[in-house]
Amino acid sequence: MALDTAKAQEALVIKLTDAAICDGRVYDFLPESSSSQKGAVGQVYPFCVLDDLRIEEDDVGRAQRDLLYQVVQVWTKAGGKAEAQQISDAIKALLHRLTLAVSDGQSLRIVWENTQVFNDADGRAYRGAMRFRIHHEEDC
Repeated sequence: MALDTAKAQEALVIKLTDAAICDGRVYDFLPESSSSQKGAVGQVYPFCVLDDLRIEEDDVGRAQRDLLYQVVQVWTKAGGKAEAQQISDAIKALLHRLTLAVSDGQSLRIVWENTQVFNDADGRAYRGAMRFRIHHEEDC
């Protein structure tokens, strides 16, 4: 059975939120940021976003499986690169080599691949970008 990627992303958001990553500010979208425009909603930093998701076929024999590549980004301002690295390290410790159940008989095996911490283009924010390889496993 193919993986329901919406359920997979929901499971990741719940896992990160329950662990109080960024005080629970974990999104599967980039929230509105602070702006001088009237009516703009100011975003509280730091926060975490499930960003790019790539899905590939990873079938073995008759078993239909998916291989996902999930980018997780951390955004921070006040704490600079050190805070972005600290939060990234906490996410890695939480998710690396984790098996996460997503539905009856289906689970995700999460493996950390890399982290990059850098200044955002706006010159005020810092980001940590992590890439995880996620194997979809199904009980036979």
